[in-house]
Parts: sequence; structure tokens; C-alpha cells
Amino acid sequence: MLLPRFAAVALAASAFFIRPTWAQSAPAASPASYHDYAALTRTVRELADGSSGMVTLENIATTVSERNVWCLRLAAPGGTPPEQRPAILIAGGIDADAPGSSEVALAVAQRLADSARTQPDGPEGALLKSHAVYVVPRANPDGIETFFEPLKRGSRLNARPLDDDRDLAMNEDGPNDLNGDGVITVMRVKDAAGEWTIDKDEPRLLKKADRLKGEKGEYRLYVEGIDDDGDGELNEDGTGGVDDDRNWPHLYESGAPGNGPHQLSEPETRGLAEFVLAHRNITAALVFGRNDNVANVQKGNAKGPTGQDFKELHPDDVKLYETISEKFKEITGVKTPPAGHVEGALYAWLYSQQGIPTFAINPWGPLDSLPAASQPASGPASGPAAAPEPGRPPTPPEGGPPMGGPGQRPRRGMRFGGGGRGGFFGGPPPGMSAGPIAPSPETDGLAAGVESSETLKKWLRYGETTPETPLFVAWTSVTHPTLGPAEVGGLRPYATLAPPPADIPAIAEKQIAFLHYVAGLLPANSPPTCGRSTCG
Repeated sequence: MLLPRFAAVALAASAFFIRPTWAQSAPAASPASYHDYAALTRTVRELADGSSGMVTLENIATTVSERNVWCLRLAAPGGTPPEQRPAILIAGGIDADAPGSSEVALAVAQRLADSARTQPDGPEGALLKSHAVYVVPRANPDGIETFFEPLKRGSRLNARPLDDDRDLAMNEDGPNDLNGDGVITVMRVKDAAGEWTIDKDEPRLLKKADRLKGEKGEYRLYVEGIDDDGDGELNEDGTGGVDDDRNWPHLYESGAPGNGPHQLSEPETRGLAEFVLAHRNITAALVFGRNDNVANVQKGNAKGPTGQDFKELHPDDVKLYETISEKFKEITGVKTPPAGHVEGALYAWLYSQQGIPTFAINPWGPLDSLPAASQPASGPASGPAAAPEPGRPPTPPEGGPPMGGPGQRPRRGMRFGGGGRGGFFGGPPPGMSAGPIAPSPETDGLAAGVESSETLKKWLRYGETTPETPLFVAWTSVTHPTLGPAEVGGLRPYATLAPPPADIPAIAEKQIAFLHYVAGLLPANSPPTCGRSTCG
């Protein structure tokens, strides 16, 4: 429970908070592109080297692929030592399929450091004189690096090799790019026994047939790919790994696919946990990623499996979070992000087990400013599948026993929900993400990228405003070596979690405004003298 040390200040401050003029200043120059690990490392080193002692750089962990987890400490020199000031932790890039969260965290650090250096008496300078800010821009560098691979898979996993199908081989049967477009999406195959049918209002999308209403299914859905290892299963043992944002102790789901062999099993999650435990002056945290607990405030009545602990918010903290939520939405304009998944998440551990007021933030919300739809979407992508271009798709290797077909139930590992380790919602094979659009409870995970919903329809409408970066892959005909005629299409990986680079500075500026608001709620000059276990 956070109320004794935090809520009174929050409730008072909310009554007179006015967005300061600095929040309306011109944002920093936009990056030309996202930072891969090498570019990130150069950037944080240059930031520390050019800060006149205001920024220090530390490696808090090294991953299985020998990438460092960088932590930037931002604190103005002089006065109270930084380790004795109240500190705010900012973490991004823990969700491997949310590269935008890492870019926003990095941009926040850059903007804070640059503003405090050039205007030491300005708002950022004042903030860094009274507080310390710890920024971990990329908590899962191995996972985020998959965003920069030529084949975009939307992976949620780090780089730890695992034998998912227990055949004594690792990473030998991942997805395949059958239509040659550089991304992994969904295959739909005609099947009278299938459970999916086309949504007549939005023909790009599918819905589950309601047999009680006399509807008949006409498709089965699969992840785009073939049986590389000839074991009769599709894509059941791809690259990676462990989902770092399911590897934390709070409500950790032992034995669940992708969660790791045990809590904090990964060097990067353990390193970040050790950093938090060693810095008892951390009095608030902002975690950028796919999760949210500030725009969508939980009611504080859900319990964990034992019924003894609260799943997310303590009931006494609900009013506090509701007050802060209103300011967050006012400042950032982000109002309706998906709530996410609390089990094993970093933000849940920080709040529930460390007593730190923590705000899980999905920082990009373009749908909240989208004009109302005037009519159902239409266009070439809504029509029948396009004929394959000459030479496409690349001819996949033949071999392997037949795995299904019309009227025949696929074997384990072929459909979403069968065989391999799942993604966020369960179901997609190893390394695949379902994206932030929650499917209906009975929907297999990756189908969230093609299942008709109001949210997905909004994303399609948003994509029509950015034709230079289409979000949806139009259905394209391919010939599968074992399933026969098929179509490939659906929401692109990263489509809803990787904002355009040009948008990053403005997003970061809004998060800095929220950071100032949170800092104003914290105790001034020094953190609480009690331990977190007695304060929280």
C-alpha cells in the first residue's frame, strides 16, 4: 500500500497542476531511424561523455549474447549526493516486441540531460538538482535486437537457446517468409472444418463462426511457415528464448511457456533486480512497454491465485492511481491503451513486492486522436488475395509427412495454441508476438492480428493515414508444400508498438511532462527514512 507516503501529496498537487511552458517547447530533432545495439551504445556513451559529470553510465548486466544492459544516472553535481536524493527509475525495452518503448526512454534521457546542461536553472536542471533519475533504455537488448533483423518476426523473447520441442536440437523450426515480404504474419487455409470466417463488414479481417447462429467456418489459421525439421509440426522451435517481462517474481507462472526456468533466471532481469535492491532511494518508477496500469486503473479487487495477495493494485491505492491517471491522460493524450498482463511483469514486481509507486506506460496512443469512422474500410487490401508475383514465394524445401488439409485436424504445433511455447496471450509458436490487441478469451494468440475487433479496425484506419508505412499485409496467395493453396496476410509485426521515428521526440516530451508531475509528488531532497517494506 502506497497511500501513507505518496497519496496525500498526489491528491493535493492534482488540484493545481498546470502544464508548464517547458512542456510546449520545441522537441529535440527526430532520429532518422531506431537505434540498434551498436548505435544505442554509442549514443549513451556520448551522452555520458558530454554531460560534464551530470550523466554517468553503468553496465548492470550482460546478456547471453554478450550485450550490456546500460543504465544512465542523471543527477546534477553538487548538493545532496545523488544516492541520497529521491530517485525515479525509468525502464524501457523490456518487451522485445515494443522497440518504441526503448526509443522513448532513450529520448527522455537525452532531453533531460541536454536541457539540464544548457539551462541549469530551468525545470530539468532543477529536477536533477533535487532528484536522481535512473534510465535503463533497453532492459532486454537481445530481444529488441530482433527488431533489426531482415526478417521481422515480432519476437517477444530474448536470445537464450531453448529446445522447445525436446528433440535435442535448438531453434531449428521457426517461421518462414512464404510471400517474400520480409515479415511473418498469418496463413489462412480453406478448410470446411475450420472455425474462422471473413468479416463481411471488414473483409481484411476474420471472425470466429458462431455455430449457434448457423454460421460456418471456412478457414484454419496458422503462423506463416513450413515444417523445417520434418517432424510433422509447424514452427514449433524458433529462435529464443525467454520473455523478460514474464520472468519477475510477482505472480510468476512457473512452468508456463516462455517464462524461463525460474524467476529472474535471465542475467538481464536479475541484474536489473539487483540494481533496484541496491538503490533504496528509488521512490517511483516509470516502465515503458506494452503494459499499462495508469490510463486503465485497476479496481483493486483482483487477488492472486492464493487469494492472499492482490493481483495488481491494493484497494487503498485505487483513488491515488485514479487521480494520477487523470493527469496522465491530460498530459500525454494516451487514454485507451490495452491493459496488458500482470503475471511476472517488471512493473508488478516493483509495485507489489518493492513498494515503489510504479506506472506501466504504453507511450504511443495514436488511436485516441483518430477521427470517427464514416464507413467500413475498403480498398484493394479488403478484396480477394492477390495473385503471387513471378518468382514469389521462394520455393520452400519439400519433405515431411502430410500435416493436415481440408477436413483433417492439424497435428500439434500447427495451429495457434498447439505445441510450441506461446507469446503474450498464449498460442503463437516460439518467438512470435500476438501484439497489443487482446483477442477474445477463446482466440488463439496470433489471431489477434487478423481477428475482427473494434480496436483492430481502428488500427487499420490509422494505417490508411500513413500509406508510406502500411500496417496491414494484404492477403496474398501462396502454395504451401503440405497444406496446399493458402493465403498470407495480417497485421505487421511491431505495427502497434513501434511509432514512426519522427514521432519519438514529441512522445518523449509528453512523458517528461508526466515525469515532472510524478517528481512533484515525491518527498523533496531526500527519500523516506523507512525501508520500502515498511513504507509500501
